[in-house]
Amino acid sequence: MQLYWAGWMYAYIHFMSKERSRTIIEKLPLKEMLIEYKLGHEMSKETYYQKIAYLIGPLQSDPADIA
Repeated sequence: MQLYWAGWMYAYIHFMSKERSRTIIEKLPLKEMLIEYKLGHEMSKETYYQKIAYLIGPLQSDPADIA
């Protein structure tokens, strides 16, 4: 279950930040992501992204907000 959550969050982080997957994994290695699982999987994906966004870069705006 931890690997599923980690993979899903990596995909979400990539989607939100538009950062390359390799860069995300360099900044947030799998070992750290698995440690984060204990509390991170209880958070919404948006809340977890906001928690780690300082590692990746600024939160991208939601395209739905532009309309």
